[in-house]
Amino acid sequence: VPFPSVCRQDRASDQWIRFFPSLLSSSSLDARRPPCLGRKSECPRIRMLFSRTTSPSVLLWVFFFVAWCPTGQTKQIETLSFAAPFGSLLNSQGERQVSRNWRASGSTAVQNYFARLTPDRQSKKGALWATRALGTTEVSVALKFRISGQGKKYFGDGMALWLTDARNYRAGDFHGSTDKFKGIGVILDTFKNAEMLNYHKDVTVVVNEGQTDQETLLTASLGCNGDVRYHEDRADFSVNSASRVKFVIEPSLKKGSGTGGGEDLERTQPKGGGRGSLQMTVYLDASNSGDYKQCAPPFDLPATLDQTWLSRAYLGITASTGQLADNHDVLSLGVFSDKEVHEEAESSADEAKFEIGAGFSEDRFVRIEQQINSLLAKFDYLEHHIEHELVAVDDHVRTTVEKLAKQENAAEKRIDVLEGQVLANVENSLTDRIANLEGAMRDAVQKRMKSVEQNTVNTITATVSDKLKNARGGWTKPFVFLVIIDCLAAVFVYRWYQKFKKDHLL
Repeated sequence: VPFPSVCRQDRASDQWIRFFPSLLSSSSLDARRPPCLGRKSECPRIRMLFSRTTSPSVLLWVFFFVAWCPTGQTKQIETLSFAAPFGSLLNSQGERQVSRNWRASGSTAVQNYFARLTPDRQSKKGALWATRALGTTEVSVALKFRISGQGKKYFGDGMALWLTDARNYRAGDFHGSTDKFKGIGVILDTFKNAEMLNYHKDVTVVVNEGQTDQETLLTASLGCNGDVRYHEDRADFSVNSASRVKFVIEPSLKKGSGTGGGEDLERTQPKGGGRGSLQMTVYLDASNSGDYKQCAPPFDLPATLDQTWLSRAYLGITASTGQLADNHDVLSLGVFSDKEVHEEAESSADEAKFEIGAGFSEDRFVRIEQQINSLLAKFDYLEHHIEHELVAVDDHVRTTVEKLAKQENAAEKRIDVLEGQVLANVENSLTDRIANLEGAMRDAVQKRMKSVEQNTVNTITATVSDKLKNARGGWTKPFVFLVIIDCLAAVFVYRWYQKFKKDHLL
């Protein structure tokens, strides 16, 4: 009778199994514990196959275990993981969300198969921020993402995966978040700033205790380089193009004496119920091939970032664009409290939906029928969805055409009105211009005539004055001479008259 199928990270079950060793005999129960790979937030399911010889005491202890099984740690980790499709997850406004324990902010738009933090547009900021704390003392987190865009040479800026003590998203200029945080950040920077070429890395790990500024963080950071950005105009680009980054935080290693005379490494354990120190390792799978490369070797976190901080920390994903832009998409996030379970979950992700059997059996036919029914149901849904979308598209196209026709008619009327206004303005302008020219010419001619007349009068006056001045001393002598002549003639005539009078009258 196989019992139980329990998540490995459920440490309480280890205590229970050690406490009741008599119940785990090979004749009754099998304590094999495969990893828990489910996505739902639920207590690990106990799958029991009871035999006819199972004793009532065993059943009693089994039901006691099921009722007592703690769900806190596993439940909390699973609620922070998410993966597509997101179509059925809606908030109160009818908007898609990646999980009920995550909140979208800024320019983030959750689609059915990805969450786009920023579109390929300038000056955008978007974020996904967890609403629940991590609640564990060690963690393994893997982010599947896609950074792509139309830019061939110029693109940016980047995105980041955060684990901080901030309960809510705080926008800033550090890839969409603030640089004043207490925790760690894994920066995916696709823009090589000329001022930071000396210490630029495509994947940068920053650790802050709340006081360090951005430049200092980047200068003293760890990380690696990797081609995590896709050009959408390439022939090999598709929606399957993606990358993955993973970090593991676990208790620090300390040197100890091995039994063979050498030194070995042991995990530090908190003393007196306290919290121990932690170390962090970062891995990168640039092409989403499943082959992780170590990006940052194991390093110790500061003393303030201990297990207490980790259990109260919040996950967040942010992205931003500036003068340059890219699409920053989040595809999935896996959060586990056990890195080995995480590795097993990732390795089994590409396995077949059901095992391929041999021969003919009732179970095999049932599985095939179930898969066919599932596919037919998906085809029906897809056909309905496509029909609905096509109807919506047709309606939008029809509405758009009608609006364009109305706008065209309005534009034609407006053009006619503008033509009339232009013609009227031109005619009025020409009339006013001609009248202005006539008036200007008349005024100019009158001024010219007055000027010529004045000049002529002035010239004549000056000429006459000059002539008079020149002739003023030359007329007196002839005039005196004429007067003398006239006087002499008068005397002669008077004498002649006297003489004549005497001769004839006497």
